[in-house]
Amino acid sequence: IARRQRQMCIRDRTYPKTRQERAKLYLHCMIEMRERIGVINSLIVWPVPALFVREMCYLQLRHICEVLAIGCLAAQGDFKTLKAFRKEYRPPQIFNALRSLYPNFFPQPAKRTWVAGRHHLQGLNYSAAYDEQRISSLWSGAGDKLHRLSVDKYLKKSFGPEDSDLSDIKAHVEGVTHLLSGHVIPLNQNGEEKTLFHVEIEATPGPIHAHFLNFDSTHSTVEIESFKAELMQ
Repeated sequence: IARRQRQMCIRDRTYPKTRQERAKLYLHCMIEMRERIGVINSLIVWPVPALFVREMCYLQLRHICEVLAIGCLAAQGDFKTLKAFRKEYRPPQIFNALRSLYPNFFPQPAKRTWVAGRHHLQGLNYSAAYDEQRISSLWSGAGDKLHRLSVDKYLKKSFGPEDSDLSDIKAHVEGVTHLLSGHVIPLNQNGEEKTLFHVEIEATPGPIHAHFLNFDSTHSTVEIESFKAELMQ
């Protein structure tokens, strides 16, 4: 097993061209999503009326869905689609375009363990982890909750005690966290999936780690190319 490691900072704003640049953009998306989840956790305990807490939390959740869609585009490196969608922000439309080309484009929960001196990467079937459909539904539902300033919607809204139940927001955060804390994406190259992109995200501030696992079936070997990125203050 060969291993290479790189430290990355997010500075340029050009469309990524190389695999390393795609990894950098993807990890930047993961950092932003983790920070937004942290904002939600802070808002939940903020001593202001729950109606405002709900609105601010759903704004963050909506942004999280959009950033995840950008990350999925970056991971596959489909720049023809990326150019076509450079102004597109709606996750369902981005997901539909990617699925038509790469059926396995969406992140899948996975866990890396160390057993008998070897790394083991195991796919996980977390029912609590949000899948593509739940992310799309969350994005649509969040938009509906935020766009409330019509007369009909306003009259249906209240400042009553029912707004103080934030269990739905907590469930959304849990679903996104289960999906992203450890996950893999098969990368399509020339019509074949011979590379796995593996990402590990810690809940606390610090670097996010990623690995390209390049499988060589001819020699029965795996080359591991490692990256890490962290928030730049």
